[in-house]
Amino acid sequence: MNKKVLLKCLSKSINSNYQSQQQVLFDKLKGLLFWIENEEEHKRQDSKVNDLCCWNHAVGLPKKDNLQLRIFDYETDLVKNLRI
Repeated sequence: MNKKVLLKCLSKSINSNYQSQQQVLFDKLKGLLFWIENEEEHKRQDSKVNDLCCWNHAVGLPKKDNLQLRIFDYETDLVKNLRI
């Protein structure tokens, strides 16, 4: 097999794998709430699904100086206003 054919096969395989990984991630994120404001409900959901309780925990909370932060008020306000 020449190099060109091999590279084409590898590229196709990598691209296919990447697309399937994207689909798996999308399927996990689809339907998640942006944030669960009620702290008790948030903890209950988190214990059920191990960090897939809301979109922010699934993709990672914001960080500053390597410290994980809670969701900011302006972010929840923005999402509330977008739901209208």
